[in-house]
Amino acid sequence: MTPPLLEASGLTVRIGGATLLHDASATLHAGEVLGIVGPNGAGKSTLLRAMTGLPPAPLSGQVQLAGTPLGRLAPAVLARRRGYLPQGDGIAWPLRLHDLVALGRLPWGGADANGAVASALASMGLEGLAEREVTTLSGGERRRALLARVIAGEPEAILADEPTAGLDPGAALEVMATLRALAHRDGAGVALVVHDLNLALRFCDRLVLVAAGTIAADGLPWEVLARAAEAFQVQLHLATGPDGQPFAVPLPRGPELSPR
Repeated sequence: MTPPLLEASGLTVRIGGATLLHDASATLHAGEVLGIVGPNGAGKSTLLRAMTGLPPAPLSGQVQLAGTPLGRLAPAVLARRRGYLPQGDGIAWPLRLHDLVALGRLPWGGADANGAVASALASMGLEGLAEREVTTLSGGERRRALLARVIAGEPEAILADEPTAGLDPGAALEVMATLRALAHRDGAGVALVVHDLNLALRFCDRLVLVAAGTIAADGLPWEVLARAAEAFQVQLHLATGPDGQPFAVPLPRGPELSPR
């Protein structure tokens, strides 16, 4: 296998005296969709953000992009090579959708903005809304708009925290299919925090399970989820659907978790 596009080694992150991530290591390869899964508060978002090189800086460990530590890359170079979608869809300014997505071209000095913006909007199914003010869009549309901004920058590595949050099932499938195409067709490395285990099974090439701030498992999606029940405090029934794709059904562990 080729060397990782992104490699995080031995990351420990503390905030306000709390250790959110301890000695965590993960890799992302070009052409791969990596899903980061785990229960709430496990450290998934902390791991993803640490892999971007954004604050807070880890107490220990390092992240390399194509073999170069992130700290040795000029900010403008890093901004061109990796794109990051945080949680949430907060947009405060009444920008046109086109202008919001065009912000993704700033690391390139605005070069080729119109073509890249049009392509990014189309990839998110937003081409008909380019002239709308983003504050008038629905929550799901704003989420897709922010992801389009990342895509417009054409980064080598795309790191997205819950990119399908707030999306209806059809839109979620389309967004995940687009992200997989960016990896499998265009060669980008794509890392996602994913809560929907069925989206993770269907679209991710590999999963990392984060539990209590550590990496509990790393491997093929089916294999990782087979070991994930304890972390999620559920039973996980794994099966194959009528389309041949795997799916997961979380079930209560016992009477104390059963519906009343």
